[in-house]
Amino acid sequence: MSRKVRAVDLSWEQDTPLSTQHEDFYFSLKNGLDESNYVFLKANHLPRRFISGDLNQPFVIVETGFGTGLNFLAAWDVWSRLQEPKRPLHFISVEKYPLSKTDLKKCLDCWPQLAGLASQLIANYPDLTAGMHSVSFGVDAVTLSLLFGDVNEDLCLHEFLADCWFLDGFSPRKNPSMWTDQLFELVASHSNDATTLSTFTAASSVRKGLERAGFEVNKLPGFGAKREMITARLKGA
Repeated sequence: MSRKVRAVDLSWEQDTPLSTQHEDFYFSLKNGLDESNYVFLKANHLPRRFISGDLNQPFVIVETGFGTGLNFLAAWDVWSRLQEPKRPLHFISVEKYPLSKTDLKKCLDCWPQLAGLASQLIANYPDLTAGMHSVSFGVDAVTLSLLFGDVNEDLCLHEFLADCWFLDGFSPRKNPSMWTDQLFELVASHSNDATTLSTFTAASSVRKGLERAGFEVNKLPGFGAKREMITARLKGA
């Protein structure tokens, strides 16, 4: 029997959603989409990589922290604007505290430029039951595999190899149970010498954890008021 997952409780401050679980905002209403594009798409050299390599093989993005789905929609939006030929897109994301469909729609209404894709996501948003939910989107060669569970306990049960990682989720200070050595080792074991990763945080615990797992870590200027962010690849890549 499938186990129901309780939706996270949100509060709103000036139309910006805040997780009561972590006492942190999901995004900045002023520049959240720009931040997603800078931290995750640009830092992982997307969309260029969508049209390179084996075009018959999906380009696999793995994300920690689906949240409002903004990073997924940002990647899908950029991918959808590319001319063929391009690689199919497979987006794998894990979320321990998912939003209800009502809250998801309210959050994504903040981004009218993504309305067409957001409506498809909302229509296909799975019931809040534990486990992996796979959704294919219409004529686009886009698949979303959304895991409702714990990244450190449940993601390792699935087989995949990432082309790039979006290490998202709330900050290490607000969400320390996610940012563990176990996570960094999981990332390493599901990466190859061409895999890249990026994250909004430059916390020393994250940098050192990635280095212990075998990554070469680089700091880049952060987005907006954030001084620094991190990118990484396996050493010797």
